[in-house]
Amino acid sequence: LQGYNIEHDLAVLQLQDSNPLLTPLGTESFELVRVGDKVVAIGAPLGLESTVSEGIISAMRSRGGIHVLQTTASISPGSSGGPLLNEYGKVVGLTTSGMRDGQNLNFAVSARHIVELIDKKSAMDIFEMLEQTRVTIPLASSSFSIPAGYSSTFSLDVPTQHGAVLEGLFQVRGGSGNDVDVAVVTADNRNLFNGGRVSISGRLKVPLPMGSYRLQFGNVFSTFASKTVSPDLALKYFK
Repeated sequence: LQGYNIEHDLAVLQLQDSNPLLTPLGTESFELVRVGDKVVAIGAPLGLESTVSEGIISAMRSRGGIHVLQTTASISPGSSGGPLLNEYGKVVGLTTSGMRDGQNLNFAVSARHIVELIDKKSAMDIFEMLEQTRVTIPLASSSFSIPAGYSSTFSLDVPTQHGAVLEGLFQVRGGSGNDVDVAVVTADNRNLFNGGRVSISGRLKVPLPMGSYRLQFGNVFSTFASKTVSPDLALKYFK
């Protein structure tokens, strides 16, 4: 047992409805994990259950008290929440995400936090769980003016593979029509959403995949009149 943390060796992943045929998995201390350790991830990428991928620990990162393992083991959409095991069969982390724009850049939360969550477990319904994982980023809440012949643009970044929703209301005042053009444009200038010319008031509920976008309010069709937009918009997604 030399070199092992007994406290964490004895910590196990508990199932609320225990099955006597299931053997609990032991967890490994964050301090005993090393860059270069061989690991295996088990998950269900795209619904393909019990998929196994292997790799190594490529980096160990800590920020704000959260310990994260970077690994070359593949973690595709649908695999998050599965165990990341070392070659001794101990859980070193729970897989969380991978980066599409990089090669072999995947991440798992340290098993240390699994133990903390088990110790603090409490019953909650699905609605409470969703509220605890909901992220709301206000996009625009103050009125702004758009001169004739111009547009106003807001940048949007969707960081999660599950996507996000651009949602909210806006009011338009000015000119003879109280109207503006509304669109959501991708980073490569493709129209993802074209709301056309909206008069007086409008409502947005636009689903956005992971990526970067621009929300545009256009007054380019007006020759003389400026327009004022009063928005209440936010980007919403779940962690």
